[in-house]
Amino acid sequence: MEEVSSSEYTIDRRLSRFTGMTTEEQARDIKLRAKREKKREAEVIRELLSEGLHASRSTSGETTGEALLRLARLGEKLRVKAPADVSSRIDDYLYGDE
Repeated sequence: MEEVSSSEYTIDRRLSRFTGMTTEEQARDIKLRAKREKKREAEVIRELLSEGLHASRSTSGETTGEALLRLARLGEKLRVKAPADVSSRIDDYLYGDE
C-alpha cells in the first residue's frame, strides 16, 4: 500500500499487482529514468501507464471497452476464426513459438 502525504491530507491508495513483459530496451529505459528521478521503478511504470492511458483517452475519445467491442464486430464482419483452444493456450499463442 502506498501513502501520499502532505501537510493538508493523506491519501491511502490501494495498489493491484500486475505482471507484464517489456523489451530489454524498455526495461533499461525504466531503470535509467527511475535512477535519474530518484524513484522506484514501480513508481515510474505507474506514471508512464497513467500518462499513456490519459493520452489515449483524450485523443480517441473511445474507451477500452468500446475499442474491444469495435474489434469484435470487425472480427465478425471479416469472419475471423480463432483456434478452438485459444482460451486455454493464450500464453502459448501470445508468447510461444507458434
